[in-house]
Amino acid sequence: MRTRILLCVALLCAGVTGAQTPNSSLTPNFQNTDVAVVASSVSDVTGITFIPDPAAATRKITFVNRRPMTPQEYYDAFLSILQVNGLAALPAGRNTMKIVQEANARTMPGRALGPQVGPDEMVHVVVTVRNVNAQQVATVLNQFRSQYGVVQAVPGTNQIIINDRAANVQRMRDIIDRVDTTSGSDLEVIPLQYATASNVVDTLTQLMGGQQQAANAAAGIAPRVTADQRTNSILVVGEPAARMQVAAWVTALDTPLAEGGGEPEVIYLKHGDAEQLAPLLKEFATGVAQAQAVAAAGGATPGAAPAAASVSTAAVDRSITILAEPSTNALIVTAPPKMMRELIAIIDKLDIPRAQVLLETIIAEVSTDKAANLGVNWAVFSDESGTTVPAGGFISPIAGFSIANVAQLATDPEAYLQSGGGLSQRTPLG
Repeated sequence: MRTRILLCVALLCAGVTGAQTPNSSLTPNFQNTDVAVVASSVSDVTGITFIPDPAAATRKITFVNRRPMTPQEYYDAFLSILQVNGLAALPAGRNTMKIVQEANARTMPGRALGPQVGPDEMVHVVVTVRNVNAQQVATVLNQFRSQYGVVQAVPGTNQIIINDRAANVQRMRDIIDRVDTTSGSDLEVIPLQYATASNVVDTLTQLMGGQQQAANAAAGIAPRVTADQRTNSILVVGEPAARMQVAAWVTALDTPLAEGGGEPEVIYLKHGDAEQLAPLLKEFATGVAQAQAVAAAGGATPGAAPAAASVSTAAVDRSITILAEPSTNALIVTAPPKMMRELIAIIDKLDIPRAQVLLETIIAEVSTDKAANLGVNWAVFSDESGTTVPAGGFISPIAGFSIANVAQLATDPEAYLQSGGGLSQRTPLG
């Protein structure tokens, strides 16, 4: 027992040169020494009690410095040596620290960040974010935390909890202060003259990283790019520098094609006739091209305008194709983007329901012969003695003799008989 005590005292004396008082200068010289021994030396000069974890107490560390150190420097250097050896010192009461594995430090309480905290002490802090999304900021900060540090956004509060070494926590707070400002993002509309907006957006998305671009845009660290088909424009939202970069790319992509035409479009008509509309659209495209060519050659020498118009007609024949497909009543159109938009606009205005008149009719066939066959038989008589049947008649034909025959016979018997009419002797009259 005495030998062990003397050995421990000898190690302490060899490890620290100088007086063991708070105001003295110390020169550590520990070579491959147990953590518990070095911690005891630091405790002597700082007045802080260290309780090493059993697994950490026998870890070997080296703590050597050739110049004298103040007690505070001595303490800070000891914490740094613990950090590089995978250990951490955590508060365990007043003037008491416990030394544990760094992997376990994240589940134990640390000190609050303050001016008296050493750079390698484990601390925690809660940061409130005011101008940006806390979840997006936490996603960025997780790239800066140490291996066992914690950066977690609190849902619904726009706050971030950070648990890490004091120096690293302070660095992340500085980052938050830089990004948590009023956003300089704004909307910029970039109109296109030659290219199609949807195609340009697809190209930009691939250029900026595809799926990674979508994730970065959601996290607020990349511009958002959208196509507006109606105006054939690109909408860009982001920081000024990002918008400027996107605008430069769009300008480089929005150039006329070397040989005219663009991508084909199939347009199905609902009301118009494709075969009738195709030559009209072709004539329109030719007329527009000729007008533009003549306007461009207006200041040239006499005779240049007709030549320019003829050249423009040939160019239209090469760059614009309009075909009718009768079976589906569709148009197949190939044209440069600008002309394509004009043609689609015209088709939309022409492909409308035509004016119509609704007639409701009833068709009926009327025949005098058949009308004469319509009717009922009737008679009026009396059974009382001394009376006779006062009247009788029929409308429905009986033996081919109808009321029409009776009327004709009564008014003009001779004409009726001459026309071949007759009266059967067996025809009852009442």
